[in-house]
Amino acid sequence: MPDYAGPLQRIVLSRTLWIIVALPLLGCAWHLVRNRRSALRAVRPEDVRRALLSAHRVGVASVALATEATLAHVLALTRSVGAKGALLEHLAGGARVGQFDTGFALWFDPLSAAACTLVCAVALAAVVFVTWRPPRDHGWRTWAWIELSLGGALLTFLADGFVTMAIGWALAAAAQAWLAGWNNPGRRAVTATRSALAIATRAQ
Repeated sequence: MPDYAGPLQRIVLSRTLWIIVALPLLGCAWHLVRNRRSALRAVRPEDVRRALLSAHRVGVASVALATEATLAHVLALTRSVGAKGALLEHLAGGARVGQFDTGFALWFDPLSAAACTLVCAVALAAVVFVTWRPPRDHGWRTWAWIELSLGGALLTFLADGFVTMAIGWALAAAAQAWLAGWNNPGRRAVTATRSALAIATRAQ
């Protein structure tokens, strides 16, 4: 009879974990492609108000839906596996090169559930702040940054394997570089370079 070390953990396969990460990233892409164009073309006061309202609606919806999806998976985790289990979703890859696993998968256990819930709470607080104090740049840039930061953090905490975690780090680093270069483009390049070097170092 084989010997086992450590506690046994129940794992349930999921097909919906990707929704948690996809919602804020889709909102960010929408702002970069659609709302950015509308804001640049806005000249009349009514066009500016329309661009602000559109950015606000998409931003609030993406963060709120990501939070709802996170809480729904917390409930599913509690009902299906309890405190000693996890939800696993394998998305792509799976090949192994030496000790390097190239698989792309998401892992949702009580620890990652707590981290994702905390990140969503911080994002909701940012939504309340931005709603109370609207930005002056037609809104799309602030909302896109919030969504990119949220998406990167969620992917990092949900990552199962280095490749998935590295993508999450890259998204979070992109948001950090974007914020650093908000008023100084030179700082953006410096921050992006430092983040790239940090990710490359961890890969070794």
